Amino acid sequence: MAWVKRFFPLMIGVMAVILLWVWMSMQQHVSNRAQQQLQVQVNALTAQQSQQTAQVEKLKSQISDSAEAWVLSEVYYYLNVAHLRLFVFNDVKTALQLMQWAQQRLTNAHAPLGLQEALLSDIAELSTVQLPDLNALTQTLAFVQTQLPLLKAHQTTQSQEETAPSAVTPTASSWRDALKEAWHDMKNLIRVQKRQADMDYALFDETILRQTVAVALQRASIAAVMGQDDLYQASLNQAIALLQQFFAPDPELKHTIETLQHLLQQPIVPQLPEANRALIWLQMQTGEGRV
Repeated sequence: MAWVKRFFPLMIGVMAVILLWVWMSMQQHVSNRAQQQLQVQVNALTAQQSQQTAQVEKLKSQISDSAEAWVLSEVYYYLNVAHLRLFVFNDVKTALQLMQWAQQRLTNAHAPLGLQEALLSDIAELSTVQLPDLNALTQTLAFVQTQLPLLKAHQTTQSQEETAPSAVTPTASSWRDALKEAWHDMKNLIRVQKRQADMDYALFDETILRQTVAVALQRASIAAVMGQDDLYQASLNQAIALLQQFFAPDPELKHTIETLQHLLQQPIVPQLPEANRALIWLQMQTGEGRV
């Protein structure tokens, strides 16, 4: 039994070492398993985060595309309105303002650079257009109208003493002789004067004549504001023709006619450029011009 007592502590130590090793092995196994589970959870969270990030990026792209499409549609509409004002109403000022506003929208929305450059070229081209001074033109026409009463008209009719018929004293013995004498006296009242076929005889009345010239000048003023060049030219030519034919030549008449002839040479419709590069760009990008 002595050997048992001698080796018993050694056996206890060995068993303690074995138990410690077993416990450490179990702890290592539990730790490895926990780490594996943790890694699985981390991988799942990473995959979920990546999926959410992709969804967010996709949503951002859709929102960005939608916003850009809206801006392009808005710009396309205002460019069409600008060209309507430009080529239908000759309204360069409004067309230029609409184009500048569209350019600002494109800049703020970071629109395609090609479209922005095309619109900038259109704006620069339209900015060089020389606009007629319609305000000064209409004021000049109004001033000419105020000078019409100062002009002297031709004397186109004889005085009452010259044209009044002489008293008729019936001396015929029969109604036939009386009729012949009445016809003879009536012929003295008829005067044949040469005048242009397109001039109404009423124009020989001085008041009506001045009113006709004034109406022609008013019509020219309205035509200038409306941009109707043919009517403007025709109205001024009519006024000049009336002044030259029915008014006495004097310095006042000469000055009036020269003023109207000067207005006749002034263009009332500006030379408009195409200024459609931006519209062409949008139509090419959308196929049929529908943004």
